[in-house]
Amino acid sequence: MQQAQKGFTLIELMIVVVSIGILAAIAVPTYQSYVQKARFTEVVGATAPFKLGVESCFLYTQDLTACDSGTNGVPAAAGASGFVTSVAVVDGQITGIGNALTGGATVILTPALAPAGSSALLTWSLAAGKLVLKEVEEDKDKDKDKDEDEDEDEDKDEDDDK
Repeated sequence: MQQAQKGFTLIELMIVVVSIGILAAIAVPTYQSYVQKARFTEVVGATAPFKLGVESCFLYTQDLTACDSGTNGVPAAAGASGFVTSVAVVDGQITGIGNALTGGATVILTPALAPAGSSALLTWSLAAGKLVLKEVEEDKDKDKDKDEDEDEDEDKDEDDDK
């Protein structure tokens, strides 16, 4: 009487390893991007007191150019804290800069007079710097090197054909 073998075959184990590798290749960069964006929300949140200060300043002075950090009710420029490198106000425009863990991304809030009949005094336009993962930039450098190597190989092939 023969005993039935127990366990997994090599091909089954290889399929599992490849499946895990594919999932990891997708999940890790996605997670890193999520974490970086989550850190950047701290920079956006750090601009809130300055936004309120600029609105208060404009309410009393009716002049956005009088709304700078530390004047007319606008908080003084903020230094490094958490993921925020700095937040400053010049002529009512608020600039928040994230640290290296946010990719050094910036957020710029620019005030404008609200349209007539609006309940708001000012409206804000948001410009945010690009959030780029460092790993993506490194991959681009690797791709450039690879493309240059391929171009050199093509040039060698053309020389060989002559």
